[in-house]
Amino acid sequence: MRSNAAVALGGGAMAASYFLPWIADGFAGGLLGGSAVIPHEALTPLVRDRGAETPVELLGFIATFALAGIVTVLALVNAASRILVLAAGAAPFAWLGWMFLRLRDGASAAGLPMPAPDSADLSALWEILREVSQIGLWAYLGAAVLLLILAIADPG
Repeated sequence: MRSNAAVALGGGAMAASYFLPWIADGFAGGLLGGSAVIPHEALTPLVRDRGAETPVELLGFIATFALAGIVTVLALVNAASRILVLAAGAAPFAWLGWMFLRLRDGASAAGLPMPAPDSADLSALWEILREVSQIGLWAYLGAAVLLLILAIADPG
């Protein structure tokens, strides 16, 4: 790839977001203990405590950061392949889609309807997201979009 520097920047930002705050302090009225949610601090104890019983969904989420780190290292040594960059960029969105499908299936199995949001719901959701989200979430999603664009548009 010709844009190895940009790939390294995107992959590095995505991998580094694992250590950055994602959700604001005091979200949900102190339900989260009054501190920002940082994936590393929230997920490491869960994986350590559960060991081999860690849910595959959680491992899949953590794997997106690892894949971004691998892409970063490969880009730094000019060895990143387009397919690997594409996989790293698409992984967060594939994981979100997988979680949505699992939620839908779980709701269906429980006999619950899946709500269909209208535009007012989506705009309210956007406002809440803007209020509570922190740099880590935006770095993760922005870097994923950057990697997708580079994988698709890079001429080399």
